[in-house]
Amino acid sequence: MQESIVRSDSFDSLQSFLESLYYKKYGLPGKNTQYDFDFGLGVLLTYYGNGCGQDGDGIGGAAAQLGMPRPAACRYIKNLKVLLYEMMDDVVYFPSPDSSDEW
Repeated sequence: MQESIVRSDSFDSLQSFLESLYYKKYGLPGKNTQYDFDFGLGVLLTYYGNGCGQDGDGIGGAAAQLGMPRPAACRYIKNLKVLLYEMMDDVVYFPSPDSSDEW
């Protein structure tokens, strides 16, 4: 049984933005999918919030905090990291130090 996640407007906005991109890239979840996308996003944020395993097993710790098995958490973390890294060039912009370099 899934536990409820404390949600905020920013989490809901992030979820609605990323969920469609995630399903577009990886396909809709099958009928056997036990965890909704919000749990996958939650486990990724918990993983990074815990320091990515600097003091031990970050994936296992994030999975345990949300009551999700480690393999499911690992899959969501891996897929979401790939999706976010692919978006990075479109989202993050570093202007050149000299405006003449832009032209």
